[in-house]
Amino acid sequence: PLPAKGTYPAVICCNLTNHRMPHGSNCIYTEAFPNVTHRDEDRFIGEIENDTLIGYKYFSFDGVKKISVTARPETPENLVVLDAPIRMDERCNEEGFERKEAPVTGSESIADETNSAIAGTLSIRLEPDGKDVGRIAVPRIDDSFVWLTCECQVSIPDGVHALYFVYHGREKIQLKELSFS
Repeated sequence: PLPAKGTYPAVICCNLTNHRMPHGSNCIYTEAFPNVTHRDEDRFIGEIENDTLIGYKYFSFDGVKKISVTARPETPENLVVLDAPIRMDERCNEEGFERKEAPVTGSESIADETNSAIAGTLSIRLEPDGKDVGRIAVPRIDDSFVWLTCECQVSIPDGVHALYFVYHGREKIQLKELSFS
């Protein structure tokens, strides 16, 4: 396990799903789904949408009281879109190559729509379907390229645990780092 101290890049996740993603291959997909990407030197997870699960295995927790993330709302200006011809191999099919937005369900987990300052929230869990041990709000901002540090108090027992974030919101976000203190 990694020590739950300091800062880690979000892209080291070992689980990343919105529960309806295509299987990976040598295809270049144009369908929208959560993915590890980059812009210049920034490596991050992009296209995080409602109910996206991001998991890390494993961290060794010792006295962790706070978890923070570096994140930002995703906008047309900071969305990373491949500008190249689509290539396909025999594992690819011709369906789904049009960029589509996933429908937003009526899930009770969607962030409070009345709070116009919040893009969404990240539930922090030790199991994918477990109880929240913390919840981080990701605010809306005017500058699409500014990364924000958002934090919350957590209650995590000492020991080795997996760590999961589940995103709830009507707007997509990008996630760059996670930190422990």
